[in-house]
Amino acid sequence: MINNRPVKIWTDYVEDSAMRQIENLAMLPFLYHHLAIMPDVHTGIGMPIGGVLACEDVVIPNAVGVDIGCGMCAVKSNIKASEIPVDVMRKGIMRGIRRSIPLGMDHHKKPQDEQYMPEGHDIDRMVIVKQRQVSVLREVGTLGGGNHFIELQKDEEDNLWVMIHSGSRNLGKRVCDYYNQQAQKLNKSWRTIVPPEFNLAFLPRENNLFGDYWAEMNYCVDFALCNRRLMMQRVEEIRSIGQNSW
Repeated sequence: MINNRPVKIWTDYVEDSAMRQIENLAMLPFLYHHLAIMPDVHTGIGMPIGGVLACEDVVIPNAVGVDIGCGMCAVKSNIKASEIPVDVMRKGIMRGIRRSIPLGMDHHKKPQDEQYMPEGHDIDRMVIVKQRQVSVLREVGTLGGGNHFIELQKDEEDNLWVMIHSGSRNLGKRVCDYYNQQAQKLNKSWRTIVPPEFNLAFLPRENNLFGDYWAEMNYCVDFALCNRRLMMQRVEEIRSIGQNSW
């Protein structure tokens, strides 16, 4: 228990700065029931990475984070890893991936086809997503930096797998930053009991900004999935070409 709220922690070690953030979360009046802290917990912005927080009738942009929709996908191929010559793995497949998929802060020089973008969203009602519609066509199908990766793996039966870890790129960061700023302005005008130094400004359900953020956040989740799908498609194309060369 922290501040009389249940906190479930699945690790024996939490760094001091992350623990202070956990204590801050336990003070939130709209915290629903309990906090859950995963084994990979470490300090984030307002909320520790590896934390799971449920709120009643509010959303906290910083708790969702800047990499909205960050996740992984893995695809099993129909070939054995041991069948791929080392030079094909390094010079053919890995170099091909680096040529085809921009890494770090890089993006495509040319816009990608709109068929790779999310569908079913009312973009005209979105502030940030609408502003970024030209830019995101160059960002879809790009990896990003930090802990994002593309890996060729093999399982116990020597099957070749491709795994990708990526998110919503710069779009997710801009959505988070914009709505966090709006939340800070609202919270200041209300003189909220949540201290600004917590970096946990929130949007209540009854405010229009809640719905606006929710719509843009969901677009970012779909964009992150489209991003991974396109990268996986490019990797598969490269692997198929490489397979034909040995």
